[in-house]
Amino acid sequence: MLKVWIYISLPLRECTVWSEKNRIRLVNLLLVIFVILIFTKLVYLQIIKKDFYENISQNQSSKEFTITQNRALITDRKGNVIAKNRKVASIYVFSKQIEDFRSFITDLKKSGLDISDKAYSRLKAKEGFVWLSRNADFGVADYLSKKYKYVGYIIDEGRYYSYKNLFSQIVGFTGVDNQGLYGVEKIYDNELKGDELSFIALRDSTGKLIMFHDKEGIISEEKRLALTLDKDMQQVAELAILDGIEEFGADKGIVIGMDVSNGEILFAVSYPGFDPNRYGSYSKDLWKNYTSYYLFEPGSIMKPFTFTYLLDNNMLDLNENIFCENGKYAVHTHVIKDVHPYGNLNVSEVLVKSSNIGTVKLNSRIPPEDFYNYLKKLGFGEPTSSIGSGEESGLLRNVKKWSKLSQPSLSIGQELLVTPIQIVKLYAAIANGGYLHRPKFVKIQDSPTDHTKVFTDKSINLVKSLLREVVERGTATTAKSDYVTIAGKTGTAQKFDKNLGKYSTSEYVASFAGFFPFENPKIAMVVIYENPKKSIYGGTTAAVTFKRIAEEISVLLGHKIKSLRVVNVS
Repeated sequence: MLKVWIYISLPLRECTVWSEKNRIRLVNLLLVIFVILIFTKLVYLQIIKKDFYENISQNQSSKEFTITQNRALITDRKGNVIAKNRKVASIYVFSKQIEDFRSFITDLKKSGLDISDKAYSRLKAKEGFVWLSRNADFGVADYLSKKYKYVGYIIDEGRYYSYKNLFSQIVGFTGVDNQGLYGVEKIYDNELKGDELSFIALRDSTGKLIMFHDKEGIISEEKRLALTLDKDMQQVAELAILDGIEEFGADKGIVIGMDVSNGEILFAVSYPGFDPNRYGSYSKDLWKNYTSYYLFEPGSIMKPFTFTYLLDNNMLDLNENIFCENGKYAVHTHVIKDVHPYGNLNVSEVLVKSSNIGTVKLNSRIPPEDFYNYLKKLGFGEPTSSIGSGEESGLLRNVKKWSKLSQPSLSIGQELLVTPIQIVKLYAAIANGGYLHRPKFVKIQDSPTDHTKVFTDKSINLVKSLLREVVERGTATTAKSDYVTIAGKTGTAQKFDKNLGKYSTSEYVASFAGFFPFENPKIAMVVIYENPKKSIYGGTTAAVTFKRIAEEISVLLGHKIKSLRVVNVS
């Protein structure tokens, strides 16, 4: 029995020894594997997936961003503030902490907070830090931040436009980050933009929001950018255009006025317009400054430039008679017509009575290439390089592409496209003695390169007198005023129908271009109506509005007027 026990115990002892060694080895092996796994995981998390988890961490607990404050004011020429800054609340949320998404969104709507589709998508996807609104009411911001620990807000600045529609198409607007998006706000964004503040929004372990920023109480001088526009003149022009739209049944109305001495734009109005405080509620087409973007065939307001050329080149005798074919004149298989049939008219009467036939006959004396070069010299087909506004260049085809009808058509304002600012610039040159000035919407120091002489004194003095006669006894007697002397020219142009490939018989552009007061011109102005229904003629639409504006602005300027209007209010 004893022998058996000894025989069996020896293997057990050896097995026990072997088992202890292996256990130690096994434990060591497991420890090594565990360390390797931990190390591998750490490498994976801290190196391979570093950016991914860092982004998640930051989105959950912090966000760094920059805002701008103290954007420069925009004023009119007299210092009236057009665009200014106002304090608003910018509300943000750490979306990963939202507990009940649906009830949160419902609460936002009940609070009157209208969030964008982009913000809604980011909230739903729980993308971390999300702006709920950049221009919110302080009461709403305070309510939400107290109710939800993951909602906070900062005091921010938003842009406010005091006169709403009045200057909108020139001034433009800014975006939610106070960056210029359109008009003067965009063109001069670098000069207007304010001070940048960097913020860090943090959420501590309890969920409380903490805000840090890099500057305390920024104090900066109040910067401002002055426009050339005059608020009072702008209001006069706007009311006159609104009245004209209603009275004449026009689709669009445009007026622009320029200081003839230096090219400064004193008023520029287009209707319909938009409110820049709510620019997103309007069609983008209404954002344009139509005084420099609206393209139209000028019609008879082009005729004075045929006369200036002929006079400058000694090709005109004012006492000469021109036979106007009793209203119909065939030119290269095309019939040119006058509104009223005329027989013989002297040269002066051709312009005063606006005879198409007489103008075409006079213009035929000019070699085509010379006339083309002259039109290029006056700026047709080129932008005016206006300061403070974008613009269209217009259209003037190269003389090499002209047909036999091109020169006759151009002489009466067809086959080319112009903008209101191009025309007012030219009429200002007639008024000021022959100098083309660079148009300006923003006040800057004038330079010698901003004006060039394009007309001689001889042609200017004669054409000015003829434009006065147009108002006294020609096609624009409706512009004749008892209070201020006006000179100018009417225009009535058929619109070209691109679909039909010919001129429309139902759509017209009516215009009047001129200056006042005649004895000592101060302001050149162009008035345009698109598709007026009451009358298609510039003499019975645009000329009427021109006179109304000229009278009221003359009073504003303190000009001596011929008599004082007395209204019986009893």
